Amino acid sequence: MNEYQACPFLIGRNYDCDYKVIVAPDFVFQNKISNVLLEATGDEGLTTEGWAVYRQVILGDIQDFTIIFRIKNATGKDVYLENNEILTDSVGRAIEIIEGIIILGKISKNDFIITSNNFDDLHHAMMNYYNDFWQGETKSKVNDNFFINKNNSESLILKQLEPFIRHQKNIFVSEEKITNTVFQSRKIIIFVIMVIFLASGFLFSRYLKEKNIKYYLMTITVTKTIIRQQNPLEKSNPNNPKKDECDNYELRKDKKLLVEDFDEINKNFYNVFLAENIGSNSCPKHRRWYIFKDDVKIIKLNHF
Repeated sequence: MNEYQACPFLIGRNYDCDYKVIVAPDFVFQNKISNVLLEATGDEGLTTEGWAVYRQVILGDIQDFTIIFRIKNATGKDVYLENNEILTDSVGRAIEIIEGIIILGKISKNDFIITSNNFDDLHHAMMNYYNDFWQGETKSKVNDNFFINKNNSESLILKQLEPFIRHQKNIFVSEEKITNTVFQSRKIIIFVIMVIFLASGFLFSRYLKEKNIKYYLMTITVTKTIIRQQNPLEKSNPNNPKKDECDNYELRKDKKLLVEDFDEINKNFYNVFLAENIGSNSCPKHRRWYIFKDDVKIIKLNHF
């Protein structure tokens, strides 16, 4: 065969992104078989000079095809750098690129005549795509035509691998099935969250009943108010101004406090015992406070 039409493909990685199909014919993307191409070429190491790898790919209901490829290290010149050092990924591993051709159908190895010059032409054609990928372009490219011409250079020896067999039913899951699976998973997650929430509320209620704790919700209703640590019936201590400073704590309007218990100490003040410690940043925090009655309203929380 003097000349035949083939489709090129290129697999590689860049500094951050893992190995992926960078270039392939349209039917690979249309049939969502990029992973097949990755698996069919993924068992090999670097290709020996003067050799290429031959493999048939059998997919059952989808069009079978044949691939010929070689694996080499990517170098600085492949991405238009001045040096020719081997490119490495983010953890220092050498990066490999897989260049090859795809021919539709199961073609015999004896039907191929492919040379090192053919692969050199393929390499030069693919490196523009690889440079874009190296620079951060993540979208795969479609390329359907690459002509293999017979020339005077020496033919490559083809290393034949066992056919890669993958049935379509094992690869593909319908979009409807994926959607249903995601929907069912979400329903299960929501159900589990609701069960946990209800169980937590039940256990908390049981805990409060066992502890015989009554909780109330105290809502501050004025623009500004001050709650006090010191009993308002007692006089301030003039010899300890710091204590007087820490005895007062200013609350913003509509501040909500969970109150474990409260009682009236006179017609003007409540004595409240909070569910948590509060206080100014520079002062000790307390749960016991005194607050002016006109500044609050008490709402009892039932079923606690």
